[in-house]
Formats: sequence, C-alpha cells, structure tokens
Amino acid sequence: MKKAFTLIELLVVIAIIATLAAILFPVFAKAKEAAKKTQCISNLKQLGTSFGLYAADNEDRVPGITEGLGGEQQEGGWVFNELFRTYDSGIFSPQKGALYPYAKSQLLYVCPSDSEAQTSHLSYAINGCLIEPPMQLGINKGRSYSWVIDSASMMLLGEEGTSPNQNGQYTNTTNDGFFHPEYDHFSIRHSGKSNVLFVDFHVKTMSAHELTQKLLPNSSKPCLLE
Repeated sequence: MKKAFTLIELLVVIAIIATLAAILFPVFAKAKEAAKKTQCISNLKQLGTSFGLYAADNEDRVPGITEGLGGEQQEGGWVFNELFRTYDSGIFSPQKGALYPYAKSQLLYVCPSDSEAQTSHLSYAINGCLIEPPMQLGINKGRSYSWVIDSASMMLLGEEGTSPNQNGQYTNTTNDGFFHPEYDHFSIRHSGKSNVLFVDFHVKTMSAHELTQKLLPNSSKPCLLE
C-alpha cells in the first residue's frame, strides 16, 4: 500500500514552489524585456538604413517632418500623422509616409516595449533639429545630411514620451513623431532608459539623466548628445 503525502509535506512542497517562482519570475521578466530592447534597437538600425537609402534618392536630404497639430493629415512627412493629440499618443500610418518605400514593414516603426504601439503605430520621433529653419507647425523640409557636422553625436530618432505618469516619468509614446529638443521628453520604457538612433545609424541606450543633461537647450553644442 502506497503511503500518501501528509499535509505538512504538501505545504512544504507548495512553499518550495512559491519560493522558486518568486525567484524566477523577475529573472524571466528581465530576460523578456532585454529581448524587447534588443528588437527595438534592431528596428532603429533598420530605420537608419532606410533613412540613408531615402537620402541617396533625394538630394542627400532627410524626409519631410511634420510638427504639432498643423502636421495632422499632412502628406510628405517621414510618417503620416492621422491624429494629433497634444497630451496623449498620436495615431499614425507609417505606410503613408515618405520613408515607407524604404522600410516596408509597419513593425519597424514600433518598439515591442511600447504598450501603446498597437493603437499609435509609432514609437519613435525624429530630431527637430533636422529641419530647414524656420520651424513651422505643419510640414517642414528636411535638412541635407551635409549640414550635420558630427553624425555620431546627433540624434536622428528617439523614443519620445508625451505625458508624464504619476511618478513624473515619461513612459508612453510620441504625439506627432517630432522631437523638439527644447521642450519634448524621452520615453524611458527600457528600465529607466531610452534607445536613441544617431545620424551615423548607430544606436545607444541612454539613461534619462544622460538624455536630459546632454540634449540642450543650454548645451554649447545644440542638438548633440555626444
């Protein structure tokens, strides 16, 4: 006759399982986020290559850039802004944008860590320094790459956050696909950090402190992250 488990033995087994779960779940969560961050970096690198291909066909220029409410429903931007919302994530159609012929997958335009990606369809914003002045609320012409002196230090795309959460952190996504270096904020969805694509197409993961301190407006080298 087989001996049955006693209540104490069952409780010990349950306690061991609960302990292992408490140890392993955070590890699995970190591994999952690391995979998402890696995919986000890969997306940015592929978008960077697409910007280079676009420039080769368009007088070495960055695609058009739409800003604010005036950019809503405007054709010619690197992505198409379907709906602008000042304090919330916008809604975009990358397939209608100028960059899409060179990056024909909507998945490239969203970060897997972006919880609003399924509705906004865009996780990244282009550096507002890359427009021909003066900046206007609407469609802006992109600069020539020859204007950029230090391509390894100038941001091309960043993960913008539109409004802060209860802790004052920006974790949502962009409202217009345009990053104004003086007023906008980075979304720190990668364990307090953000991925940044530079004009030379390399990607770096930077902390909120680094980004806040290095991306103007009081920098002696405006628009550079270094």
